[in-house]
Amino acid sequence: MGGEKTYLTDSIEEIKQRLTSVEETVKRIEKLERDEIEYISTVKNMESEELRDLEDIAIMENHELSKMNKMTPVKYPDIILWKNAVWENCEHKVLIDSQTIVAFKCNISKKVCCFTGCPLNKIESRE
Repeated sequence: MGGEKTYLTDSIEEIKQRLTSVEETVKRIEKLERDEIEYISTVKNMESEELRDLEDIAIMENHELSKMNKMTPVKYPDIILWKNAVWENCEHKVLIDSQTIVAFKCNISKKVCCFTGCPLNKIESRE
């Protein structure tokens, strides 16, 4: 019977070692799963931020497009073309009397004459 006790003791010890090994493996797997869940959560947060950034960009683009659609189409998009076609022969510009600067006033818009606000450069205006 002495041999059986040794065999049984050895079997119990072997089972305990295997059980300990299995428990360590399970703990490593659980840690890997927690790390993976944390990684996935981090990636989801990053993707959410990217989506918000893309939505912000889309909002800005739509805003710019709406501003562009509201802009008045012009006959002369280039200032040199406008200068030669409108400015040189404009009968609506009046010299503003000033000691320090040379400026002209537009009799149509009642503002300082300039390329960007010229009423004669608008497509719907009549020269």
